[in-house]
Amino acid sequence: MAERYMPAANLTRPAAALTLTTTVVRPDSRPVVIPRLYARKYLGRIIVQATLILLMIELIFIAEKLNDVLRAAADQDVSTSGILLLLLYRTPEIFNVAAPLALLAAIYRVTLRFREERELLALSGVGVGPYRLLFLTCGVGIAAQCLSLAVGGFITPAAVFAQRSLLFESSVAALRGGITSGQFYWFGDYTIFARRGRETSTRQLFLHQSRANQAGEDRIVIARRASLDGPRADGVLVLKLQDFDSFNFRPPASNLQTPNVAAAGRSDCAACSTASPAEPTSIFRVANYEQHLELDDLLRFDPRGHNASEWTLADILGFGSPALVAGEKQIAEFGHRLSRSLLCIVAPLLAGLALALTTRRTQAIALPFACGALMGIDLSMSFLSDEMARLGLAVLTLVLLLATAFVFILTIGVGWKWQDGIVRPALVRA
Repeated sequence: MAERYMPAANLTRPAAALTLTTTVVRPDSRPVVIPRLYARKYLGRIIVQATLILLMIELIFIAEKLNDVLRAAADQDVSTSGILLLLLYRTPEIFNVAAPLALLAAIYRVTLRFREERELLALSGVGVGPYRLLFLTCGVGIAAQCLSLAVGGFITPAAVFAQRSLLFESSVAALRGGITSGQFYWFGDYTIFARRGRETSTRQLFLHQSRANQAGEDRIVIARRASLDGPRADGVLVLKLQDFDSFNFRPPASNLQTPNVAAAGRSDCAACSTASPAEPTSIFRVANYEQHLELDDLLRFDPRGHNASEWTLADILGFGSPALVAGEKQIAEFGHRLSRSLLCIVAPLLAGLALALTTRRTQAIALPFACGALMGIDLSMSFLSDEMARLGLAVLTLVLLLATAFVFILTIGVGWKWQDGIVRPALVRA
């Protein structure tokens, strides 16, 4: 059987034909984005937990303020529905402080659970770094900051004014006819005991005023017919008295002699033995004459804006009522509101830093340490607001923004060297 060989010419090929061509496939230069479904799940859990933590803080605050509300309601004869409204009006007071704390705790808890379930490791394997996840939470922080500015800038001032209005209206209603018979009421330096008279518009009244004049004397008024008009446009109530007696009493002698007597061991002091009950220094009796007493110290309703806490952001910035001109106190109040809203942007980074430092040894102190750091920043920026308020609104705003940017960059710089701790599980046994 003859063997067949291929010609030699067929075995030799040109060098160019033997050259292998390789195609290098470059990875996509676009950054890897977090899957949309995963981002929704992550942010949804953060929002839910932040809301629950915020409600818990609000309930603790309301429970702590319950005694004050009940005491004010009892003193000024507020109804049950009024008490519920007073509690409702107190809820926005703590929101600016509670919002960044709730956001920090929620981000820490949710991210810690994802880390320990190795979900962050899977994201890191596809190119999603830990700080990209935290920057995603900064979007929630910006939304929380806007909400904090809205609540602290508009809702809280309206609630403070509504609370003062409710107490004033309850006090006026009590003086007009709602005071319980046989019970004393205290309004500042005044003590009032009223009984219903024969006419519905007039009442029998006992009124005690301490330090009624420049001499520091006490005044007692006993009126058979008393009525109340107002409040006037300036917020002053006018008390009309008919058929009344007015007594002025000199205040008791100084109690400085009592310790001296006790120190000397003398029980038969001559001054003490001759002491007699205080007698009125002047008596004023009126039968058929109407006397008007302006009780501005008893109940005076100042217009909105008397207190800096009742100023809205529009009032402070000059877009509100023309009668309100912002001063140093109002600018400082604006600084407090702005600084606490800016804490919502810093909170996610502090949560990431606490997460990076969380191990089996430090898991009990990492979150409290981060919350303490957030409160320390709040105190520092509040002090800065009080000190820089005299320089004007624009300067204070610029200083607070620069301070927030400094804290933001500093937190990133400190946590950058521990960023692997955000991804790597540390609470499970190997």
